[in-house]
Amino acid sequence: MAWMMEGPDIELGPQATTVLALVFHELATNAAKHGALSSSQGKLEVRWRSQDDRTTITWAETNGPPIVACPTHQGFGTLLAERSLGALGGRISLGWPEQGLSAQIEIPSASLVR
Repeated sequence: MAWMMEGPDIELGPQATTVLALVFHELATNAAKHGALSSSQGKLEVRWRSQDDRTTITWAETNGPPIVACPTHQGFGTLLAERSLGALGGRISLGWPEQGLSAQIEIPSASLVR
């Protein structure tokens, strides 16, 4: 298993720290149980950037167990992530390509200092 994180330093306030901790915990837990982090060959890349007053975080899993179908219902973790990010004016988009889960999180940069 390999992982990589890349992006500029970003100041986070208490609310944004709590929200991002919840979201990353949910993504990492699922990756460890079902995704790239459950495989010795798995790879996780997390990248972030700020542009035009928005911060975008991408989560990309590869080389884990292949995804054979998209989920048919929204679980508690996805709902928690959506609502928590929504409190910051942000959103999460999930994708399930065969090579592994992908997620894109967008948050107004001004909300990160809350």
